[in-house]
Amino acid sequence: YPIGLPAWGERQVTEPFVLVEIRGRHYYLAGSPSVLLGHRIARTHGDPPDGIFAEWKWDGASVTASNDRYGFYPLFYYATPTKICISPSLVKLVEVGASTELDEEALAVFLRLGFFLAEDTPFKAIRALPPNAHLRWQGGCLEVRGGWNMPASRTMSWDETIDRYIELFREVIRVRLPSVADFAIPLSGGRDSRHILLELCRAGYCPKFTVTVWGFPPSNHPDIEIARFVSRELGVEHVILPRTPSRLGLELTKNVMTSFCSIEHAWYLPMVNYLDGRASVVFDGIGGDVLSGESTRFNADLVGLFRSRRWRKLSDQLLGRHDILLSNLLPARRYRGFDRAVATRRLIQELERHADAPNPVGSFLFWNRTRRSVALVPYAMINRVVRVLSPYVDRDLFDFVTSISAELLLHGQLHTEAIRRAFPRFAHIPFSRKRAVVSHRQHFRRFAAEIVRYALSEPTPWFRRSTLFPFLAWCTVTGERRGHHTLILYLIQLQRFVRAIQEGRNVPRKSLQRTVS
Repeated sequence: YPIGLPAWGERQVTEPFVLVEIRGRHYYLAGSPSVLLGHRIARTHGDPPDGIFAEWKWDGASVTASNDRYGFYPLFYYATPTKICISPSLVKLVEVGASTELDEEALAVFLRLGFFLAEDTPFKAIRALPPNAHLRWQGGCLEVRGGWNMPASRTMSWDETIDRYIELFREVIRVRLPSVADFAIPLSGGRDSRHILLELCRAGYCPKFTVTVWGFPPSNHPDIEIARFVSRELGVEHVILPRTPSRLGLELTKNVMTSFCSIEHAWYLPMVNYLDGRASVVFDGIGGDVLSGESTRFNADLVGLFRSRRWRKLSDQLLGRHDILLSNLLPARRYRGFDRAVATRRLIQELERHADAPNPVGSFLFWNRTRRSVALVPYAMINRVVRVLSPYVDRDLFDFVTSISAELLLHGQLHTEAIRRAFPRFAHIPFSRKRAVVSHRQHFRRFAAEIVRYALSEPTPWFRRSTLFPFLAWCTVTGERRGHHTLILYLIQLQRFVRAIQEGRNVPRKSLQRTVS
């Protein structure tokens, strides 16, 4: 996997970017003046396009940028009265000059949730473009418009809701039928990818292959055998990718590819590597579970807390229990910036924005975790090698599902029932459920030992060495996963990236061309 480590940045990130700077009476330019990333799907009647995309354009006097309705395609920017820089890579923005001052409030939430809220990033100067955004920078003045709209609640019976879901999803697939034969479907044992596969095969478009990758421990879903069974029933080749023994390189590469915006997803890199050159299009099931109320994070307790507006208790449940770990490993001054009270205050601000949604839990999760973290799998990782289509965020289907009340979704399993009703021939095939977690001590011993070697290669001033290394050594000996290895590794790598930039290493010396007088 292409990253020079353990020292940070033995290669520079080659993501596209545009940098425009005012010097006196002249504009100077570096990077690409015009870029369109992702794909658009035209709609009738003059409606805005569907699809997942981001774009910018420099016309000689102003920089404009926009993105898709959901903000799934990551696009970051920083702006001052004299310059603006835009890129799908936060790392690239820092390399070309963005401030490395940390946004401690945003990180306080991230270190507990594993994803950033709204437009937050690890750095104060850098923001993510909001959904449905329109950015304009001219003469040093910045304007950013955009955001998501609150859907109106819809009243339907349970049976009507299932039938409408089936009808809409069938139409979604019809307008996204692939124009190439070499398309593939990453297939799990769950609902989202199976529904896509079944509808495509029903329409006469069977994929070249389906592919499933073993996840990291302690995840122990029976995805492999169920995905194999589904593929065999449909007569489609099924590829199984083995678990990668060494995890360190995957995690470090993932952090760069996702712009330090997700704790998850390193396990998916073997999938990205395998798809390269073997397929030109893949269908991804992003959004299916959280929109239909079948996410493991959706439950009646959270809905009740939203409805009663008990923000502090709700935030307490969501933030988890990382505080003991953080307070033990981080110096007191560093921990104060990431304190739980700081995270609680920021999280409550975001929770309140979703209080009146028909499904407030789903709304919060979709516009934060799904948009800012899960979307990085298809649109910061897979899209580097193939084109990615995401049927569940089709405009009509999305507007319908987000109008369903949380109480109705709690009534049953919408997506499960829709698949079984639409495809009774395959109703006997179960969906994966979490099994009892078995011991994976060898995996975590190796991972902890890798982190120790990585941490010893350079100073770690963000940590108390007196507690970090004994703790990692204990994890190496016992194989316990309570070390929260990925969180520790993330902070070490982020600290090294900041330090490298501050010391002037790996900062590209791009020549700026004067473009307009």
